[in-house]
Amino acid sequence: MAAKESNITANLEFQKETIRDWNCKLDKFVKTRAAEVIYNHIVNENVILIAGPSGVGKSTLAYYVAFKLKDEAGYTILPASKPEDIINYNIRSTKQFFIIDDFIGKFAVDETDAGSWETSGPLLKILFSKTDHTKLILTSRTYIWQPERYSYLNMPYYTCDLISDDLQLLPKREMGYLDVNQCDKDNCSSLAFACKTGNAGAVNLLLTYGEDINFQDNAIVSPLHTTCMHNKKDIVLILINNNANVNAQDKFGKNPLFKSCFNGYIDIVKILLHNGAAVNICDTDEISPMAMAHANGNTDVAEVFREYIKTFYLV
Repeated sequence: MAAKESNITANLEFQKETIRDWNCKLDKFVKTRAAEVIYNHIVNENVILIAGPSGVGKSTLAYYVAFKLKDEAGYTILPASKPEDIINYNIRSTKQFFIIDDFIGKFAVDETDAGSWETSGPLLKILFSKTDHTKLILTSRTYIWQPERYSYLNMPYYTCDLISDDLQLLPKREMGYLDVNQCDKDNCSSLAFACKTGNAGAVNLLLTYGEDINFQDNAIVSPLHTTCMHNKKDIVLILINNNANVNAQDKFGKNPLFKSCFNGYIDIVKILLHNGAAVNICDTDEISPMAMAHANGNTDVAEVFREYIKTFYLV
């Protein structure tokens, strides 16, 4: 008896930790048409299978739908790994939402998992037919969930195929549909993240679709600040060529030039100076970019400043 109670407690803690992890993964989630379609179906259907290739966001879509139904209809989310979990944890007249990822195998069909579904199918069919309070979302990779596998689910279900014509993620159509300026909980934009990682293709794409090049996060940091901090020379050139504000100041009064001087990124310092970065802007501690370079022992950067001042101010 004690061992059973210990197992139950351990499983509950695991479920709580899993739910926290799922919630964190939704921080950067952007709602698409597929998310709305799946949500609208789960409201009226008890069992939904989300099928699609690896990397298209099957699991994240399931998490989004689960948390939305939790918030709007009071469902309890229950992570599960096998059909027996649904049977064991189901409570009558209680709103429960089960999610099982890769339900018959992650990389190939797991015959043990498949057999469990065949065995539990009749009981699950009764369970889901008698109540609208219990919901289940299953996910599977497309190449695993083939017609010959359909018999594994011996109960009614609705399939959302993410590569179907009405749900597949077509870049042009999806980018036109998405709000490219949507941010995460720290008010960090997609553009800032692409700049930080040096993803030039993503930067160009986001700018093409109208992302605000000068948007500042909670720390009043712009994409150009971020790019200079991470020494992404190619991205700096892209941003400047698209009219990024080279003198935007963060909450400490620092413009992007400070970030490059602090770290000794001499090439970026040269680019910024030759594109109008102000050398006489001081931060909230009344320190200038040149003083910052001296303080950090970046003598090469300090020399660039001296040559710049000699050329542009003393001629």
